[in-house]
Amino acid sequence: MIKYIFSAVAFICCIAGFGQPVKDSLLAKDYKQVEDRLTVMHYLDHMATSYYDKHPDVKKGSKDTNFVNYYSGVIVSGNPVVAITIPEYLGYAANEVPLNGTDFFERVAEKNIQSLVSIIEMYGYPSASRVKVNVAAKKNMMASIFVSRTDKGDDKLKKLIKPELKIGNMSENEYDTLKFFMSKRK
Repeated sequence: MIKYIFSAVAFICCIAGFGQPVKDSLLAKDYKQVEDRLTVMHYLDHMATSYYDKHPDVKKGSKDTNFVNYYSGVIVSGNPVVAITIPEYLGYAANEVPLNGTDFFERVAEKNIQSLVSIIEMYGYPSASRVKVNVAAKKNMMASIFVSRTDKGDDKLKKLIKPELKIGNMSENEYDTLKFFMSKRK
């Protein structure tokens, strides 16, 4: 009986650990694409929050000509990653632009959380120790910042982050930060 229990435990441990080597090898293979994606995510987050902080009173859905010009002239043209276009990443049609900073902020937050979830599912949590992302003068940006912007991905993230902590893809600090952001919304 003990032999069967030991075999079952060994089998379960093998299955549980099987996914991590696959994720690590995929991350190694696709490192540049993941780094580029995270760079665009951090860039857009920075641009959206900077504009939103300066113009918080613009109502959702109302047209802000200053923002439309800012989007095309500064945000799109300042994209730090040539391989990813800003409109395509955000899901805008050709020649479509966000109406204002509030709409842009919400779109960025939603797309970034979707991207974060898909990165975690495919490669594991993109901790600062696994993927180095540098945006402007800021070094080693943490992916947990995206969770502070919206609650849209909370259900999926709650299921994903505990195993990522257990296998070492994220630090206790990153895990605690994510949990803190998600707990503040209740």
